[in-house]
Amino acid sequence: MQKKIISFICCIAFLVTLTACGDGSAPIAKAFDKKAQTGMPSDSLIAQNSNYRLEWDEDTCGVILTDLATGLVYGTSPESGEGEQLDELGMPIKKHPQVNSVLTVKYMDYESNTESTVLSYNGAVKGGRVRCGKAGDALVAEFYFDSQGFMIPVSYELLEDSVRISIDSSKIEESQNQILQISLAPFWCSAENDSENTYLFIPSGSGALAGTASYSQQGITFSSEVYGRDLALNEIADVSTEKSVRLPVYGAKSADYKATLAVIESGADSALIESITGSTAFGYTAVYPTFRMRGYTNHTVKMFVWQEVENMIYSKRMIKDKLSVRFFPLSGDNADYNGMAHKYREYLEDSGKLKSNSDDSRLSLTFVGGTMTTKSFLGIPYKTLYPVTTLSQVTKTVKEISENTDIKLSVILKGFGESGVDVGKIAGGYKIGSAFGSVSDLKELIKLCEDKDAELYMDFDVVGFSDSANGFSTLFDSVFNSGNQRSVQYYYNKALRDQKSDNTYYLLRPSLLNDALTKLSEKTEKWDLPGIALNSLTSSSYSDYKDRTESKYYAKSGMSKLVSGSINNLKKNGTAIASFDANGYAAELSDIITGTPTYSSGDYSFSADIPFYEIVFKGSVPMTAESINLESDTQKAVLRAVESGTGISYTVSGSWDNKLINSDFKLFYNSKYDSIKGSIFENAERLSEYYKKISGAHISSHKILESGLRETVFDNGVTVFVNYGDAACASPAGEVPPHDFLVLEVRQ
Repeated sequence: MQKKIISFICCIAFLVTLTACGDGSAPIAKAFDKKAQTGMPSDSLIAQNSNYRLEWDEDTCGVILTDLATGLVYGTSPESGEGEQLDELGMPIKKHPQVNSVLTVKYMDYESNTESTVLSYNGAVKGGRVRCGKAGDALVAEFYFDSQGFMIPVSYELLEDSVRISIDSSKIEESQNQILQISLAPFWCSAENDSENTYLFIPSGSGALAGTASYSQQGITFSSEVYGRDLALNEIADVSTEKSVRLPVYGAKSADYKATLAVIESGADSALIESITGSTAFGYTAVYPTFRMRGYTNHTVKMFVWQEVENMIYSKRMIKDKLSVRFFPLSGDNADYNGMAHKYREYLEDSGKLKSNSDDSRLSLTFVGGTMTTKSFLGIPYKTLYPVTTLSQVTKTVKEISENTDIKLSVILKGFGESGVDVGKIAGGYKIGSAFGSVSDLKELIKLCEDKDAELYMDFDVVGFSDSANGFSTLFDSVFNSGNQRSVQYYYNKALRDQKSDNTYYLLRPSLLNDALTKLSEKTEKWDLPGIALNSLTSSSYSDYKDRTESKYYAKSGMSKLVSGSINNLKKNGTAIASFDANGYAAELSDIITGTPTYSSGDYSFSADIPFYEIVFKGSVPMTAESINLESDTQKAVLRAVESGTGISYTVSGSWDNKLINSDFKLFYNSKYDSIKGSIFENAERLSEYYKKISGAHISSHKILESGLRETVFDNGVTVFVNYGDAACASPAGEVPPHDFLVLEVRQ
């Protein structure tokens, strides 16, 4: 018994040492200034231009933005549609403190060793100090949380068409309590509960809308990391149904005539998009960004044989990014999700990140090379590469499809390296697996694609690796988590979604990605390969805490800049780039996006899916949707592609074997070419004319009509009506049959 008690005490002590700080390096942040004097602006007017007036709100220490043309008011604290409201005694009803807060801060309480939350309205405006000063054209408000012992500086700046609110994390001050997360301007993009024609826009997958109906005192919450979950975290289970947030944007339609688009300009790597809908305690439904200031990981400690305890370990150092959100006020006909998408597209074009493209890809085929399977010799099991598709089979299939369809073709080779689709050496060992064919077989395929005007890309995984080779070591070159341990990656059980501990791998350190891609470029140039697919790199993001002296890649910070620079370097050499389910910064640079999201994660708070992603990129970047044959409802998958103007996609394999039943990858499900080629030819023939009509066109507008009918209007006069319902629907193009579409073309 005594041994058990001692063991228990040791475990508790171990847990305490793990919590909050994963590294012991210092200094960590600027010291908290206890003597700074309160100071408010002498004039409420911060700035004014020909379009807007930005004013200081002394009550909340936020800002109020007025549109000079319309008189519409926006700001950090929402304007009540009914003006001042009174309670039963005739007294004014005050807004919830969180609604009046510019900041919501989660921090680690030093004394209790627990996570706590404080609001700027309670902790600094009423219970602390606020000091203001000019910094160029901006007003900087320093929020001093005296009880918690930290200061956060918030900058307000009026631009020609928007307001920028930012935090310079290098100027944050702390004492013993450490800041973990900061939510910035959480109620700028909000709407009163139960107000008509209002909603939130949340960029989950293709995009989603959330209604404002009252639900409960707590409401319904949603949270998702921008650019996908941090792979460096140890996930106990695989969330297979989640559609990630790929774009650093969000917004709200707060009235018939008024909306706001918010763009996270910097710090998006470390951000989450969060929302709370239908909370009667707040009276408002809102969407906002939360920035992780310190990365973390989950560690599991075995208390006893029968009990394990999960514990969060936070990094000692904060990220050093500037956290910046730009708020674009929208009004009139632009006050909806179409206006938000067009404004974001315009923002990307003005920033030089997005250019027009006169062509669209319409059919993409992803050929799956093979996978590692287990065999035995004299009763001893060993792993061997099983080829599902050879290069000769790909050549034969491409020839057949290109000669029998009138549709532009893009070909992606996936899993043709030494370990197939399984994680092995970096970039598949920079080789073509001998089971798939030779370099001469690849060059024959390259020649065929050139002759048939088909695009060819070969996919390489430069993110995950399980074997040391080509100058990259799993021991020395893999990512560390905030607990100072190598971040182990797992495959997951298909049925239970839990970890399979018998087959693990690691992540290549971000600082080495450029080296891996440089070697890849040198190899593919020798093969005369025209295009490279970087599916894992363009759809993932992760942290690295191995360097204890700086926080360059903490909480995923710096990944978007790094990957963008790497892709640009490849493109300078004339290499075409294909991406899969691409994060925004990769989508902007891609020559084609496959697996383009056409629906959201389907969160409980969402009321409808919208093609926001496609409205932004259609006409500039060729896109094809999720693989039709891998979707549970293939007919619906086709309709989603038609509605969003994206091409169709299939995942193809040349053969099937019962060995593949136990594969960790769903790529082999329903992918045998002989079984699905009828569907490929049928849809290619049916959709060919439609894709020709919308080639190179942008989406002008999208509408959700009644009874499952949806309308997408392109800027060249083509309109498509898609009916997801079980009954026929009337439209200007005629009666749309159930689970079908009709195209209306208007001459311009």
